[in-house]
Parts: sequence; structure tokens; C-alpha cells
Amino acid sequence: MIATNTCFSLIPVETEDTASSRIRVYTLKRSLESLGMSVSMEYSMEADVLFIQTGLTEEKLDMAREAKARGCMVVYDVDDLGSSLWYWVPRRLFFKMVELADIVTTDTEPRRERLIADLGIKQVEVLPDAIDYYPSGPIKLPIVESSPLRVVWFGGLWNMEPFEPYIGVLSEMRDIQIVCIVMSEALKHFQNWYPAIEFLPWSRSTFVSSLQSCHLSCLVHGDSVEASVKSNNKFVTSVSWGVPVVASRTPEYERTAREAAVAESLFTDGDELMKCVEALRSPNARQAYMDKAQPYVWQQYAPEVIAKQFLDIIARNSTTYDSAF
Repeated sequence: MIATNTCFSLIPVETEDTASSRIRVYTLKRSLESLGMSVSMEYSMEADVLFIQTGLTEEKLDMAREAKARGCMVVYDVDDLGSSLWYWVPRRLFFKMVELADIVTTDTEPRRERLIADLGIKQVEVLPDAIDYYPSGPIKLPIVESSPLRVVWFGGLWNMEPFEPYIGVLSEMRDIQIVCIVMSEALKHFQNWYPAIEFLPWSRSTFVSSLQSCHLSCLVHGDSVEASVKSNNKFVTSVSWGVPVVASRTPEYERTAREAAVAESLFTDGDELMKCVEALRSPNARQAYMDKAQPYVWQQYAPEVIAKQFLDIIARNSTTYDSAF
């Protein structure tokens, strides 16, 4: 059990407009504070726990050394792999931090396995991604007959490639409007390539309303090793905000869909995607999907649920820090 006077310093790799930092750091801050904890988004000499997300500099490494020397628990969160990981952190600093940290956390079991097998990290704890955009509860949107059926994909510019093979499939279906939510700087580029798609600019303030203007999300992870360890965050975020999902049959999407009792919404090719979308065209089918999936998603991935899992991880690893906790 972690005392409510425990003080946390959380160090994100980027700003709140960067998905991984918003999900894994800024959301955690809000949830810990709602549980009565003291949280700083910069280094504090009063901190009992220092949480550093992925990106490292010599300054951050010195910060961790100083924190540990005075009895502060150091947690290093790694939510990337391969080239994406080395974009954020030099290898030499990464391995120094892994040796220094009391706990290494990551977002999925497949990534945990890869970090252990490929990088030789002895022990890694899984801290799942919380539902994004700070929900206070699952949103039950009115599900009505709709023409056309608006099918949305959303993500970063570099994540659209796995979705692109399915654009033609969806375009050939009757009464479908494809919608993509992307960063504004990518809009012109994509609009020139795909004039039939409705592109909406992403922003933190408008994403949820853009998502909710659609009837179905189509989410795809690629087949690379890096893609195969990605989290289910887009899936659980879409469902929580009221939009059912069809998703690629890739590790975390498949696990989540099966546990949420909506495995029929998974696809491996264009033919299966067409069947999934047709099966969810009717309002009754989409309502049945949400009745099954939403309670599971909120029970497992609500921000406060993930914060409590984080506190459990701290408690399990705090035997040498009993005076602080």
C-alpha cells in the first residue's frame, strides 16, 4: 500500500500533444492526483518516486543518479522498440539507465518479452496504456441508421502505411465515407493522394468530436516486429468514447477484441475487413458491440485503474524503500 503523502516526479519525453507522453505521463499525473498523491512534472528533491519516460540526456541520467543516492525509487518507462526507441535515446545512455533504474516499465506483454530477449533487461513490468483524452467515464453515443457509414482511421503520419492497402477495399464498398484524422501539416499531402477521403486535422481539443462524427473505427497494426508489440490504446480509446472498432488481427488488438467478446470484428485481409464492416453497418449490431465492449474497456483501462496498477508495481518493488512508502 502506497501512502497518500508519497511524492512523484514524472518526466515526459515530449509535450502533452505527443500521444505517448499524454497517455503514459500526463494521464498518470491526473489520475495519481485524483488518488491524493503529490505529483510534479519536473524533478523535485522531495520526490519519493522518479518516473522517466524513454528519452534520455546526460542531465536526466544525472538526475536519476542523484535521486537514487538519496533513496528515491527510479522508474524508467520504455514504450518504444527498435529504430523508434533509438530515435529518442542514445544506446549508451539507455543501458546506463536500465542498470540504474529500480523498475523498468513498458506498455505491452509482447514489448516486455522483446525488451528482455533483445536488449537483455532482466526484469520488466507491464503498465498498460490508459484510455486517451482524459475520459471521466465511457460515453454512450446514440447509435442510429446512417448514410453514408463513416469509417475512420486516425494516427501519426508514419503510422498510416499499414492502413493504406485497405483504402481501396473500403472505397469499393457501397455507401462508405472514409475519414482520416491526421496532423494538420500532413493534410495537403494526403488530400492530393486520396481526394475521396475526408481528412480532418488532429488537435487535442478537437479529436474526440472528430472521432464521434464517425460510426466505426478501422485500426491497423503493421506486420513488422516493432508494429507487432504496439499497444491497444487506439482500440480502447475509440470504444470508450463511443465508436466501435474493426481491427487487424495483430497481438494486442486480437487479445483485446477477444477479451471484450468482439472477436468477430478482427480481420487479416480485405475480404475479412469488408465482412466486418458489413456486419456492423446496422445500428443494432453496433449497439450490441458497444454493450459488450465498453464495460470491459472501462474496467481494464480507465485512467484510475492504470494509476492503481502503477502504485501496485511501486509497492511490489518497494522492499528497500519502506521508510518512504
